[in-house]
Amino acid sequence: MYFPTTTAHQLSSIPALPNIPPESEKLIALVPSPRKSLFCTLSRTGVSIWRVRPSAVLAYLSRTPTSILDHGENIAVHWAPDGGRIIIQTSQSYLVLITVVYLAETPIYVPPPLPSTSRNYFLPGPGEALPLQCVSLRFEGVIRVDGGLICVSPRKQYILFSTKNPPAVQRIPWPEIEEEHDTIDGEPKTQFGTYETWIFNDHDFDFFVDPDVTATKILYSRATGVETWITSDGRAYFVGLTEESMPADSEGSESPKTPRHHQSPSTDSTSSAKRQKSTWQGTCIHDFEIPRWVQKSRRIDPSDDPDDADTEEESYASPSQSQSSDGESIASKGKGKGKSRAVYNEPRRAVAVAINGKFSLVAVGMANGAVQYTPFPSGIASSATPQSVKIQVPTPYNRAIGPVCTMEWSGDGYVLAVGWRDGWAIFSVGGRCLAKGFGVEDVDINVDGAKFQDTFMFGVRSLFWAPGNFELVVLAHPSPIKLDGQLFVIPFAKSASTGQLAPDNTRYAFLQMDDRALVYRGADQPDMSVINPESDVWQHIKIPQTYLATNWPIRYSSLSSDGRLIAIAGRRGLIHYSSTSGRWKLFADEIQEQAFVVKGGMVWFHHVLIAAVEVSKSYQIRLYSRDMELSNQNVLHREIISCPVVILSLVDNSLLVYTVDNTLFHYLIVPTADTIKLHLCGSITFNGIIAAPSAVRMLSWMIPKLGDPVDDLAVATVLMVVGGQLILLRPRKSGDQEVKYDMQIFADRIEFCWIHLRGINALENSLWAYDGQGIRVWLNALAIEAPRSDENEPQDTVKESVNIPLDFYPLSVLMDKGIIIGAEHEVATRSNLPFVIFRHATSSHLFLTHILLFHLQARQVNEAVVFASHYQNLVFFAHALEILLHTVVESDDDATDDGNGGNPEDGDSISSDTVLRTVVDFLDHFDVALDVVVGCARKTEMTRWKRLFSIVGNPKLLFETCLESHQLKTAASYLLVLHNLEQLDEKHSDVIRLLESAVATKDWQLCRELLRFLRSVDDTGTALRNAVEHINLQDIKGAVSISYQDLLSSPLSLGKSIERAFGSNPECLGIIVVRDLPPVYAAYRERLLKLACAFAKLKEPIREKYADPNSRYSFGWSHGKEIMNGNPDILKGSYYANINPAIENLEVSPALQEAYPEYYNKNIWPKADEAGVEGFEDAFKDLGNFIFRVGCELAVACQPFALSHLNDSSMSLPQLIGTSNTVKARLLHYFPPSSDAAVTEENDPVDNWCGWHKDHSLLTGLCSAMFLREGETVPSPSPASGLYIRSRGGDLTKVSIPVDCLAFQTGEALEVATGGTLRATPHCVRVGVAPGSDKVSRETFALFMQPDVNQHLSDSSTFGQFSKKVFDEHYDGVSA
Repeated sequence: MYFPTTTAHQLSSIPALPNIPPESEKLIALVPSPRKSLFCTLSRTGVSIWRVRPSAVLAYLSRTPTSILDHGENIAVHWAPDGGRIIIQTSQSYLVLITVVYLAETPIYVPPPLPSTSRNYFLPGPGEALPLQCVSLRFEGVIRVDGGLICVSPRKQYILFSTKNPPAVQRIPWPEIEEEHDTIDGEPKTQFGTYETWIFNDHDFDFFVDPDVTATKILYSRATGVETWITSDGRAYFVGLTEESMPADSEGSESPKTPRHHQSPSTDSTSSAKRQKSTWQGTCIHDFEIPRWVQKSRRIDPSDDPDDADTEEESYASPSQSQSSDGESIASKGKGKGKSRAVYNEPRRAVAVAINGKFSLVAVGMANGAVQYTPFPSGIASSATPQSVKIQVPTPYNRAIGPVCTMEWSGDGYVLAVGWRDGWAIFSVGGRCLAKGFGVEDVDINVDGAKFQDTFMFGVRSLFWAPGNFELVVLAHPSPIKLDGQLFVIPFAKSASTGQLAPDNTRYAFLQMDDRALVYRGADQPDMSVINPESDVWQHIKIPQTYLATNWPIRYSSLSSDGRLIAIAGRRGLIHYSSTSGRWKLFADEIQEQAFVVKGGMVWFHHVLIAAVEVSKSYQIRLYSRDMELSNQNVLHREIISCPVVILSLVDNSLLVYTVDNTLFHYLIVPTADTIKLHLCGSITFNGIIAAPSAVRMLSWMIPKLGDPVDDLAVATVLMVVGGQLILLRPRKSGDQEVKYDMQIFADRIEFCWIHLRGINALENSLWAYDGQGIRVWLNALAIEAPRSDENEPQDTVKESVNIPLDFYPLSVLMDKGIIIGAEHEVATRSNLPFVIFRHATSSHLFLTHILLFHLQARQVNEAVVFASHYQNLVFFAHALEILLHTVVESDDDATDDGNGGNPEDGDSISSDTVLRTVVDFLDHFDVALDVVVGCARKTEMTRWKRLFSIVGNPKLLFETCLESHQLKTAASYLLVLHNLEQLDEKHSDVIRLLESAVATKDWQLCRELLRFLRSVDDTGTALRNAVEHINLQDIKGAVSISYQDLLSSPLSLGKSIERAFGSNPECLGIIVVRDLPPVYAAYRERLLKLACAFAKLKEPIREKYADPNSRYSFGWSHGKEIMNGNPDILKGSYYANINPAIENLEVSPALQEAYPEYYNKNIWPKADEAGVEGFEDAFKDLGNFIFRVGCELAVACQPFALSHLNDSSMSLPQLIGTSNTVKARLLHYFPPSSDAAVTEENDPVDNWCGWHKDHSLLTGLCSAMFLREGETVPSPSPASGLYIRSRGGDLTKVSIPVDCLAFQTGEALEVATGGTLRATPHCVRVGVAPGSDKVSRETFALFMQPDVNQHLSDSSTFGQFSKKVFDEHYDGVSA
């Protein structure tokens, strides 16, 4: 969910001032202001105030040498809650008070007095348009603290601090500056009020495990009001101060004491009558057992000076320094005549605490580097210590990381940043490590310490999250060889769901960066692109600089259900974007934009954006149309609500609005003739059910059955994520027909939740929740039994149906592809770079296996078959079944229950053999069963084959079945199994039979593999020679061919074939043939090519009715308009249309349509009832879309080969083609040659049917041509007829494309994009002369796969500019 990206920015912290020695300015502390718009850095002698964005120093104050000598060096710094003061703690128990004065009208950075022509002007970056505010630091005074000051915690009305002797906490009021008339010698009089002291003892601090302690850290969270203490024994406590009135003359040990050096201010009669008795209450949240030997000895605080205790009795523990088996640290301290005593350094003592109010968690960092999560206690005075969860810290090579130095939760509560002495890491709220840095791995020996800049990789002293949580500001430990370079800003990309956990934001993986949005487009790509980690499937969408400059940081991001519309809301206003048009829409009137703030989120309903906003302390729900400009006048609807919105959610056409007064409103979205409105159907309050409305992070509901939407509120089961709990609220009606809700907690510590309401039957109403370790799935949550009505019994969480462990962080569940998509953090290092590069890699996981295993372990074979049938057309379906079978085969023979349960109904577990038989029965329902079995066997240890084949069947019989069903590749896989089981005869007759079948089907790739197999099993070569003699193989020449199945299953293995087809070798033809296509292709081809001939026979007026001169005949019918070899081409007619199923309803800007009418227009189709060509549109689309899908798969296979030749290495052929709006299909009809034009074949020009030319695409897909005489299919009229190409060496070659195959050749766009290294394929078409050829027409189909017009092919040319030149050459005089 949070991933560091790009590189860290280093800030210079040494002030450029005279008389400031740099060595004294090494930073020791980093503290943000209460609002985090500023932060201060502390050195031993000075303090600086910085602005977060832009990162610039606003003020610096250096203490004088006299002050340093009298009061001590700086050791810590704190902000006052109002940001108006800074408190510096010194080494000699003093508090230095500094006033922060904000001068709004005074400029802080003044530009040099240069003429305007000599100045450099820069556009402001995100958050940099607001003027820098002048800040002045003024010394206010010094407070001396007796008794040894330990720590300080400023509050709104007073300063709280702890002392060592006596061990106590004390508070004093802030110094007050009285009115001007109350002055001393013309200076304002400063006075201190009374203060209170609470000395630690058994009576007043009975919640202490050990009262003989001091408070070493006092932490207070303003957001939650939670106060935590860390005591000197390493324990941590939740504490709270209660104040009660008591008589003024009441005396007791709790009475505050007034020190001699302070004067108490006078009080009125009311205050003199009563005094405040303040008491502390608390509960321990971090405790541990102390070893027995320590309990029997004198325990020494590791921070104490051992010399102070030489009169104590000697410990009988080991006097030497050692390390116990459980990590306990023992150090020997001695003094005097050989005496020594053991000082116990508790490794589990708390050294840092961070409060997460969003999830009610406390993170505790320990001295040994461990981190644990502890839930909030049930009450401030609870006696029970909450159950903690230790977080696994993934340290490389188990290296030491030192104690925790600092921790902070992000503002949204989703991640924890931790800094250690020797590293740093980011953890999710569920405990998943999202990023880490413990040195520079793999290149440690090559790191030049003098040059390496990113010193934070070796340890972090302090850190905090910047506003918006897009940046982490860290303070590294000082370097002994560098005076500067401690301050860094690490940029992050985070899931948009952290700001708004809406269903649409989880349908697509949607990341948000500081200045852009990242949308995962793999769901729109071919299947192989989804599971290929090398595929470039992220779309980067830059946010307009004009909006970000004044409205940074981004607070909400919303994605539409189809992933095409994006809405962004920052500090003020909102903007939205359409990926179809590529345009952002902003408020033209900045005053209107700055007048409201989005609070509660945004959701898309088709093209309408619904936003919850605050306007002048009033609250509205506004509806904006994507089709209209953003302005107050274009708001479609305003719904006034009484209080702020916590969260919005959209379920079909129902809008759910949950507000801070614990009320859920149900609105129906009602489109009208002119606009769209919200109709309030009802509301219900959750008082007494939801304790903290602001903790609700996700909202949806499930309807048991469809009915009147107005009644949905009374029957819907409401789903919420509250803090970290996933809960269901089930409705029930009481006796008075009032709807009440029963709460059922499904799970705790949930980070994200997905819900699948409808679509795939087996997954309807399923819940998917991520808990930091894996995804927990509840199938059909509505069918789960309601909780017990006995309120006295504790309610346990509901066991999930399926648990899917993951080794990456999930971002989206692609239900229609059966895949979970996520990301992993990576750190790239180079020995020649002085910094590290952060990036995130896309990962995927198939969830089909887990759902199927759940059904099969429950003996629900029919349910499993129905579920799997939804995915059987996926390329990787067989792979998923193979994983399923492998999982069961690898399981133990004993009764299994791996967390997915046995039978969910009766709870009985079943043996693994029974499960295996059930899985085999299930596999028999699918055609890929034989492939799955052999694939599993080849990946399983041979020791398990006996068990597998005892249930599946004899592998020899399976081999024969493959031969009979012509599954030759599968049969070849079984050969390896038969060989290892020694079931092949000495003559290898089974191999030879398979080889004969492969030759008969011209599967030369399989032939090669079989011959290689024979060579490997017989070193003498006898088996290989016998097979070759038996088959009588001959060399086969022609175009390179590849199998479609190989293209789908292992595209990256085809590199050599692609290089032989498209490379620069003189023998390369520039064309490749794809064979073994699905049978449906032949039907598509025959249907459309016959319609091509039928359309060409229509009367000319009818044909010309479907022509489009405005697009230079690039849509619809074209005949005689194209210039070929200097003359109009009348030998063939063409029908053009754009093809790409992903952009069927394309919407482009008028400017783009006017500039490139050849590509941006609506397709022209013959009327559905046009006589003779009925079904033309469907046939055209069927064949075009099929070739497009095959071409996209081929592009995936070509990408590694093309990458080394492309001018721009960031280009991705699959993305350029798969997302292109310009893919053009051309249906060609070659008119029969005239009888009087027949000449002798010797003088017949080779390009007499279509002249020599090159396609201007990246790749062109070609069908095998069909020859027709009077509508009937006939053979080629002449052996010389057909497609001719010139090889890379210039040789003329006739290429015959088999009827059931497709061919793809390279075009000029690829030649330009590779600087000419991958050349376009010159080709032409020849008639050939034969009796009767004057009545034979030639029909074919070509698909030109090319990039968008704005795609740069070279530094000087886009594809649009390049194609314009081609059109001008071939359509001279034709208007565009």
